Amino acid sequence: MKHTTPVGVGIVGCGDISAWYLKNLPAFSILNVVACCDLNEALAQACAAEHGLRVMTFEEMLKSDEIELILNITPPSAHYPLNRAALMAGKHVYTEKVLADSLEKAEELVALAKEKNLYLGCAPDSFLGGSFQTARQVVEAGLIGEPYACRALVVRGYKPTGEKPLQNAFIFQPMGGIPFDMSGYYLHALVNILGPVEKVCGFAQTRQATRRVVNPRNADFGSDITVRTENNMAGSLQFKNGVLGSIVFAAEGFGETSELYIYGTEGVLKLGNPNQYGEPCVLLRENCEPCTLPLTHGYITEFRGLGMAEMAWALRQGRPARADAQLGLHALEVITGMVESSESGQTYTLRNSAEKPAAFLSGHVDGTAQEYVLTQG
Repeated sequence: MKHTTPVGVGIVGCGDISAWYLKNLPAFSILNVVACCDLNEALAQACAAEHGLRVMTFEEMLKSDEIELILNITPPSAHYPLNRAALMAGKHVYTEKVLADSLEKAEELVALAKEKNLYLGCAPDSFLGGSFQTARQVVEAGLIGEPYACRALVVRGYKPTGEKPLQNAFIFQPMGGIPFDMSGYYLHALVNILGPVEKVCGFAQTRQATRRVVNPRNADFGSDITVRTENNMAGSLQFKNGVLGSIVFAAEGFGETSELYIYGTEGVLKLGNPNQYGEPCVLLRENCEPCTLPLTHGYITEFRGLGMAEMAWALRQGRPARADAQLGLHALEVITGMVESSESGQTYTLRNSAEKPAAFLSGHVDGTAQEYVLTQG
């Protein structure tokens, strides 16, 4: 295969998450990060200086012939207008979760991308990492028998106790609470292994909707924060293949507790935190000691941006991308369906499905040649 021309990238949003992307993206020969922008011009200038980029306005990016792909890493409330504007301008888009701040807007974006024959990708991409690609291979090889159930749980502390300004913190805004912020990691991992979800039901709460900022070092110290999103959720899932699952997403804890299990007729697969790329895969079978399996796939460290790089290869090769927006839309509908189920008391049947993304080749676990797996559809 001849050397492929890199895809020019413009980054929108220079906040904390941009550091992870800008650390990782140079590892992919298919990407050429050209410019960045942010509403905070000083932040954009600092980011550009550190990483050798140009500062552009969003409008300049949309008009630039050098930029084919927009990476949108702004807060969730800005995803829809920026993603839509980029697609309307003929740019491919890769966006952080969530795809948009409502299911209907997300559906509109997916339809628009299809209409314009553009690629629209959606984080998270950690299901492409070594841990969950290995897990998929283990399940498909039959090492736990026939899967029949799964369980996911994440507990974090989304509380106004830190030092950063909190009045506009996305974790307290609509579509920013823990069910929306964290569910994609778990749902993308499960759909990658088990296939799409068919029906859901759930219970959702907004606990303690008014909260006092108690850290004296915070600029908002003493003021009240209004929580405008669900922050405690429990639900059940029925996958299209008949597997049943349960999930809990809660923001009232401390630190982080993460659990993900897949149960089969011959064994259990205990997985690590799907917010990471190289967590252990532990096989549990009757009358056997727990076995930590060797990871058969690469990308086992923090590799945020992996999904965007794979999408860039898909763009150049004219094939479907693995971290496609259809997967992000499906995950978003699972959670919004649980909210609707909580309000109606009825089971919710999904109207948007998603195919299992193609698995990566195994064996390419180290060195620069591991990018080879991204070139294989």
